[in-house]
Amino acid sequence: MLRQELRHRRLLALVLLAAAVAVAALALTRDRPATDAEGEALVIGRQVAMPSAALPGTAQAVFDDGAVAHAVSQRLGGGIALKYVVPSHVSLVAARDSITLRVVGHDPDPKKAADIANTAAAAFLTELNRAGVGSFVLLSPAVPAPAPQATPPPAWVTVPTDVLARLPVTITVVLALSVLLLLRPLRRYLPQTWDT
Repeated sequence: MLRQELRHRRLLALVLLAAAVAVAALALTRDRPATDAEGEALVIGRQVAMPSAALPGTAQAVFDDGAVAHAVSQRLGGGIALKYVVPSHVSLVAARDSITLRVVGHDPDPKKAADIANTAAAAFLTELNRAGVGSFVLLSPAVPAPAPQATPPPAWVTVPTDVLARLPVTITVVLALSVLLLLRPLRRYLPQTWDT
């Protein structure tokens, strides 16, 4: 008898839990902000004084030494701590066995992303040429890309705003009801010491 009651309540609890998870998933995918735009400047080695397999590691070390982060931080107004500039606002992509290095700026505004990439590439070129590993030049500066667009959700995913505002409370209530539904049949088998 207890098994049958638990089986029926467990099914109801699982249905409620699945509904809560589905509503939460819909809410998380709704009005997702656009991703950061990227501006990419290409740096190339004209004369590299080291094996091409070692270049990516050396280039990354020069990129991370602080001069690039300082230049980008100054360009952004100095309001960003240096430790957050690389890789949050600018990063280096150095492919193995290649003399081409990609300096990538990240920002929601495509013009600002390109500006960050160009500022970082200029500082990086200065430091890389100063490091004595070869002669490097800017192959192509970053140009602003079209702004990325957030994809609207399908029509069947549209959830009213008032539902989203009450979502945490709704999920909590559904989870509490699910637990109570599962525990209720066990109540009659527990000692009733509080009734005396």
